[in-house]
Amino acid sequence: MLILALALGPMAAVAAYFYHRDKYEKEPLFLLLKAFFAGACVIPLVIVLELLIHVFVVNPASSFPVLKALLKAFLEAGLVEESCKFAVFMRLIYRNKEFNEPYDGILYSVMIALGFAFLENLFHFVGHNSDLMIYKTGAVRAGVAVLGHVLFGAVMGYYFSKAKFSADDGAGKIWLLKGLGIAVFLHGLYDFLVFFYTTLGAALVIISFYYSWKFVFRAIVEAQASSPFKKQKDA
Repeated sequence: MLILALALGPMAAVAAYFYHRDKYEKEPLFLLLKAFFAGACVIPLVIVLELLIHVFVVNPASSFPVLKALLKAFLEAGLVEESCKFAVFMRLIYRNKEFNEPYDGILYSVMIALGFAFLENLFHFVGHNSDLMIYKTGAVRAGVAVLGHVLFGAVMGYYFSKAKFSADDGAGKIWLLKGLGIAVFLHGLYDFLVFFYTTLGAALVIISFYYSWKFVFRAIVEAQASSPFKKQKDA
């Protein structure tokens, strides 16, 4: 129960925050939960892909520590994890009739990221056999790793909406690629800095999180302001 509470607690708080920001046309809870569980269900595929990349790409670079860290951060973690979350969104949400206002892209993408982070957290907690270690791991992952996944998901969700409501199909595809690329970069940068466990690395993570979250909060305001349901709600 302790493990489940630590894994679900931060998720519930973050989900409530983003759900509350959906001001003009609430999304169906069933589809939000479906997005959450779909994000969790992609974990086995991620594990297989990361293992293959680790064995055939990352390990051969062991003689070059910095290159190995870059490959592990940006390719093994960033590209694989964000691409899988991207695929879930495209399959489950992108053409769904409920995706009908800009904020929806952010909300559904965050729910997918939360589902992913939930199962990932469970795997980390299970490896510890003492309550103290579980508490420590839970605090770190709730404060950093979960917020990281939510951040990457929110950024990608913003660009999903840019693509969805773009008048030009070509521009829409560019928005999709841009969103995926930025999410992969932010994820890879976070992992790369964390790998070295230095004070400078921690400081750079905080700085990158600060500016990235600043972007997300602006994106939320922009998405809310451009909702086609805003005038109906305000009337």
